[in-house]
Amino acid sequence: MRVFGFFIIRWARLQEIHQRMRRLHDEAIIKDIEIDALRKTIRRHEQDILQLQQHLAASPLTLNWKRGFEHEKTS
Repeated sequence: MRVFGFFIIRWARLQEIHQRMRRLHDEAIIKDIEIDALRKTIRRHEQDILQLQQHLAASPLTLNWKRGFEHEKTS
């Protein structure tokens, strides 16, 4: 009877470990999804920044400022 009780305790412990592993696995999947979403957001922001830089570089105000700055350096 003691041996049977020992195996029941072992089986319960294995079930607990198995549930914990399943929960950790699910959490890892969720973290991977969150990381992928953050990477996509970062890429989108990087693209927005590049577009703004290009827009600013071609802006008449920026061009006038650059010309004025270069004129002051040479004079």
